[in-house]
Amino acid sequence: MIKLREPISLRIVLIVYFIAVVVLYTVFLGDYQTEYLDNAWTMSWAHGWWTDGEVFDQVFGYVDGDGGTALFGRTYVFVYGAVAQVFGWTRTVGIVISSLFTVGVALIWFLIVQELGYRKGLAIAAAAVMLVLEVFYANGQKIRVDPMGLFFGSLAFLFFLRGRYFISGITLLVAIEIHPFAAAAGLWMLASLWRQREQIRLEWRDWLRHGAWFFFGASLGIVYWLLLHYPFIGDSGVAGRFNGNALVDYYFNRRMSWRHWPELLLIAAALVVFIRKKLWRQHTQVIPLVIAALVSTLTVPRANFHYVAYVYPAFVFLLLVVADNIQVLPWFLIAVLIFQLPQYAWLFYTQRSYNHRAYMDELRERVPDEPVSIYGHPSSWFAFQDREFRAYGYYGRSQLPELEWPSEFLVIENREFERWHGRADLERMKHAYDIRLLDEWAGYDDKPIRIWLYSFDVN
Repeated sequence: MIKLREPISLRIVLIVYFIAVVVLYTVFLGDYQTEYLDNAWTMSWAHGWWTDGEVFDQVFGYVDGDGGTALFGRTYVFVYGAVAQVFGWTRTVGIVISSLFTVGVALIWFLIVQELGYRKGLAIAAAAVMLVLEVFYANGQKIRVDPMGLFFGSLAFLFFLRGRYFISGITLLVAIEIHPFAAAAGLWMLASLWRQREQIRLEWRDWLRHGAWFFFGASLGIVYWLLLHYPFIGDSGVAGRFNGNALVDYYFNRRMSWRHWPELLLIAAALVVFIRKKLWRQHTQVIPLVIAALVSTLTVPRANFHYVAYVYPAFVFLLLVVADNIQVLPWFLIAVLIFQLPQYAWLFYTQRSYNHRAYMDELRERVPDEPVSIYGHPSSWFAFQDREFRAYGYYGRSQLPELEWPSEFLVIENREFERWHGRADLERMKHAYDIRLLDEWAGYDDKPIRIWLYSFDVN
């Protein structure tokens, strides 16, 4: 057991963390990026399967398989959909599920850190940081597959560390079925084997048996994947998903990537301290885990910043071990709070006027109840999930030929119309339609919301 001095002040800091976490995950539930487009994107997959048995994306227009659950994510559909069937297909229900998976991830890593030989105080600190740090908190406040994928990947790693190789293999493949980036957990397992390489050499017969049980479990997981997805193999645009690197996207390619540069600098500094102080001699698991995390971004080359959540547990582990060794752990935890909480406070303040339920109710009241499709911002799907709904950009992404354009449809224009390519999408279609304004009013942010009717121009 690796033990370092336990500062009394750490307990006080962790109490503050507990209060912050309770507030973030209850009082401000759903207030993070209130109209984020992926909330409707992924939950609409679940709704499509539970209502029509559909596995391709029919709301955003990724009909080549880059959306939907033709090859991955059906377990997500089963779980989120089953809960939504009981409690309603609302944004709140989806975010609550994602938040619970995020809390579950933190609890699992609390156990993993102890399984790696560290004391409970450091394990609690790891869980606390993961619940507050934006890379995890943001995922928990969105209805994407990543919180669930990371949960099952982390669970598979915990089973592996505890010698439960059969169930670890099954769980890892279920995690990969949820999202392919969960394969990162397999690299974590390889990293743990590197630490035990001498023991493996001496007890190779036992380890052959362990490996056999693991691959037997993984084989059953592969069968599970095949049963769900074999009809769609070769009928999907999955190749288009692989482009770039998640870490590069997170740190450099987003509109506000600069907010994460302090994290990058701190991780780099921690790595330098770790190597210069030769901490790798005692903390043998840290560097292999970091390397495994970095390699995972190469094995799944997708430039999507959300996937950084699968990488960051290793970085958090590195930061905490270094902070503990140089005896600044409480100060590091305080620094994380000072870094993150003002950002959340600013975001919640700027979005304080938004009330999702009231907004959806108003849309239902104002949009004509006619048997025509609706074209609007992704969040509007929660108001019209039982009608034919198309999200901004659908017609361009689906490459629907003009002969298949609807003869009539309604358009909801809100502040995101330009940003999410709504206007650009309809620009190439407007020559064929007579366009009439039906309603206009000031939205929650005092910016206009308009309802348009597009009808084929018979002239």
